[in-house]
Amino acid sequence: MRDAPLPRPPLPPAVVRVREAAVRLGVSPAVVRRWIQTGVLAGVRIPAGHYRVRVSSLQMLEPQPSAGAVDPPAGIRTDRPRAQDRPS
Repeated sequence: MRDAPLPRPPLPPAVVRVREAAVRLGVSPAVVRRWIQTGVLAGVRIPAGHYRVRVSSLQMLEPQPSAGAVDPPAGIRTDRPRAQDRPS
């Protein structure tokens, strides 16, 4: 009989997973990873090889309640339309 998997320990409040950062910024997880790799977002790599995003850097890019979508940081390609901007 297999035991149930142990629950994940909660992350310290100073970092979030890439997927959560992507949702909060309105971009894909791949974009968040690219921003970490290029230095746009401050992130750390955990021993398992996954990235975590520092909340302090995330808060600087998060949209304000009345601001709408986030403008990408300087130097980030925006030549591809986002899914919600494409004609249906």
